[in-house]
Amino acid sequence: MRIEIHHALDGVTGWDAAVATAPVFYQRPFLQAFEDTPLHPVLRHAYLCAPPGDPDPSRPGIAVPVTLQHGVDPMRVLAEHFPAAHQRPVLLSHVWHCYETTLPGADTDQETTATVVRTLRDLAGQWDAGHFGFVNVPADSPTAAALERLGMTPVPAENGHGLDITPFHSLDAYLATLPSKPRRNLTHDLRRAEEAGVVTEIQPPQKADLDGFVELARRTAAKYGNADYNRPASSRHSYWHWATAPGSSNSAAPGT
Repeated sequence: MRIEIHHALDGVTGWDAAVATAPVFYQRPFLQAFEDTPLHPVLRHAYLCAPPGDPDPSRPGIAVPVTLQHGVDPMRVLAEHFPAAHQRPVLLSHVWHCYETTLPGADTDQETTATVVRTLRDLAGQWDAGHFGFVNVPADSPTAAALERLGMTPVPAENGHGLDITPFHSLDAYLATLPSKPRRNLTHDLRRAEEAGVVTEIQPPQKADLDGFVELARRTAAKYGNADYNRPASSRHSYWHWATAPGSSNSAAPGT
């Protein structure tokens, strides 16, 4: 299998088909927006891609975005688990805002996953990255299992929480599933908001108060000493898989 490395998403063929069932963080609009206006400093972008059917006609396409970063550690995972990482850039798949990292087209095929990891390791060496890894990989996912089988070292990041809302046809249907106390609390809060004249609207980004959203995000992050994560100029769940790049002295390399 031959994996192509592109440094800009524009013009990459086969990407959309490869990520058709992947989370939104792999879709072209999100990645293109992050490439054009990154939410945190990025030194370089790369997109690892292989067309479907290469060389096996039944093999799906590969699509793995990566970014080279330095000094970005919003959840202090690097500081706590890899304190020497701040000395050199790190190569990550793919950005901190992606809280559901997967390997589209790779995690069902161990050989393909191994090829992706080798390619990422080689690129980390070329770009003088001290470490490379996969951030925010759900601990119970096929991607996590595939990376661990390759000997990559998992470290905990933080717990993620999700809710499948497809069974609920309305807010009342969801509230009916809650225990009595939280249901009463939420109903009370909704009633108070209605009495205060609060109106909720869904608007396109062009009409939404993005500056107000960023200010709210910054104030919320400031409570945890991380106000600079969402920078003023621009507008995860639970596992990391991390490996040491060639030449690094860190002891948390695959297989150790």
